[in-house]
Amino acid sequence: LERPPSAQAMGESIPALGWVMVEKTPAPHVSDMWQCGEFNQQKIVMANKGKDETQVEFAKSIKAIYTALEAFVKAHHRTGLEWNPKGGAVG
Repeated sequence: LERPPSAQAMGESIPALGWVMVEKTPAPHVSDMWQCGEFNQQKIVMANKGKDETQVEFAKSIKAIYTALEAFVKAHHRTGLEWNPKGGAVG
């Protein structure tokens, strides 16, 4: 069953959300999983550029999400997900 590039891009990159389970350095995991989906993301852009800008914007938003996620993980969880053992208020 052939899936459209949008479904393939999402399906191949969604494992990036598993970064919470990666010990030591989770940011490269996000990047690696995004690279799996990026091929199909580029197919969406190339096939729809100048024809269907909604699809192009969708493809660009996928990239923006994973780029922002990688930056967040690098900034706040460089060595893995951390918890405050004493608890406390969020915010």
